[in-house]
Amino acid sequence: MLCENLIELNNHLCGQPINYKYYGADTALTVLTKDTLQFSHPSVFNDPFDCNVNLFEFNEEEIKQFNINTIKKHKGNDFYERFRLHRNFSRKPTEVAREEMKKIFEGENLNRGVTCFSKNSTNLLMWAHYADNHTGVCIGYDLLALREHVTAKNKESCLLPVDYQKKITPLKNFSSMDAVMAWFRTKNAVWRYEEEIRLISRPLTFDENNRSCFKIPTEIIKEVQFGFAICIEKKKNLITILKSRYPHVKLYDTKPDYNTFTLTVQEFIY
Repeated sequence: MLCENLIELNNHLCGQPINYKYYGADTALTVLTKDTLQFSHPSVFNDPFDCNVNLFEFNEEEIKQFNINTIKKHKGNDFYERFRLHRNFSRKPTEVAREEMKKIFEGENLNRGVTCFSKNSTNLLMWAHYADNHTGVCIGYDLLALREHVTAKNKESCLLPVDYQKKITPLKNFSSMDAVMAWFRTKNAVWRYEEEIRLISRPLTFDENNRSCFKIPTEIIKEVQFGFAICIEKKKNLITILKSRYPHVKLYDTKPDYNTFTLTVQEFIY
């Protein structure tokens, strides 16, 4: 399934490299002024099921194998010490061992961050939820160029399509990379309207709010769409920044089409 989804994502990016991120106007001004892209730690996501370690199934066989691998890893050829640790692990109740594995998994991903994009720049719900009720903007990023830039600095980085599921299928083999990627990309089907693509990266250093700002070249930003209800003064401030620092970027106004329940997008020259 993952392989098929990655092929599908690659085909999408070849046809549509520009994908979108919705912002409030003030946040957009900061982003464009500082040339940054914000990554978030999964612990601050707005969905309690998103990247939750409880989605893993830590069965007894996996716990047993994990204990064996951990002992080998940390004690090498010291067979007496390995035997002692194995005996201690074996005496632990399964639930205690399971909680320890959860903590280890969370610890392994402490410095991994996620930044999210949508394939769609005219989604009414996205404009309402993430662009402050159409008073913000939608910025188009060249994800192929962005992936190349981020992976050049952080080798453990990748783009993943979100996999929307109607029911929970417990994840297994939590130490495998396939399981980690499934953990980062599985969401409830109610979020399908977001048409989300995620860029995952590590190592990152997070601030007290579990956010990390990543410097990016200005050329990666290709479009800016303004919400139809944006404050005129804030729009002028954004255009000033764009004229001076992003002269290559195309600008668009969005407007409601009251005949079709859709948003129309019209390019304008500044």
